Amino acid sequence: MQNVIRTAARIGGLAGLGFVAACAVAPGRDGAPATSTSTSFTLPGFFVAYGANSSGTEQRYDAANAVALTSAVVADFTAAIAFCDAIDGDEYTVDCLSERLSVIAGKLPETGDFAEMRAVIADASQQLGAIAGQSPSTTLPARVLSSTGAAPVSTTRPLRPVAAESLAANLAAADAIIAQAQVTLLRSTSNSQERSISYQQVAAIVGRSRSLLRSA
Repeated sequence: MQNVIRTAARIGGLAGLGFVAACAVAPGRDGAPATSTSTSFTLPGFFVAYGANSSGTEQRYDAANAVALTSAVVADFTAAIAFCDAIDGDEYTVDCLSERLSVIAGKLPETGDFAEMRAVIADASQQLGAIAGQSPSTTLPARVLSSTGAAPVSTTRPLRPVAAESLAANLAAADAIIAQAQVTLLRSTSNSQERSISYQQVAAIVGRSRSLLRSA
């Protein structure tokens, strides 16, 4: 997947990735190994906080704040692509995207201009998670990943690997889910010019994440 690493580097201005691995004992399940591996690596500018400009109970954004939030979402997706690409093993890719999309969706407002964006990303995350759980690997461990650097973060749960014999089918199914999410975002461009531009830009970066699923 080195071609994706180069692509992510061009998108986000990323430098080299350094890895540190550690192991911890965890209960086994459904024949899966009992060892969970935690891998740490450095990614600059990882997962910035979203700012909000609200009025009443509806999250309404003026042009400047819509641009700021959109830029934050795009930055998160760029970092997520690099994060998932840095994992040693394509078997983890689908669940990595599921977990990272869940984090991004959780940072978006539940009402107002960006609510539909949140719903689309959350739905894609859930579908990817279901795919990852269909054919679990019995030879690879679940892995919790953490970034290092000025603002380190960890995945919110262990990432589940899929069985090697099911990898191609799982990646293809995940690619279809991401493609549909991109189309849905592109169709959700009514109401305002700012909203239209935001959804188009996020749809574009969502589409770029498909490079992870096609390069294995």
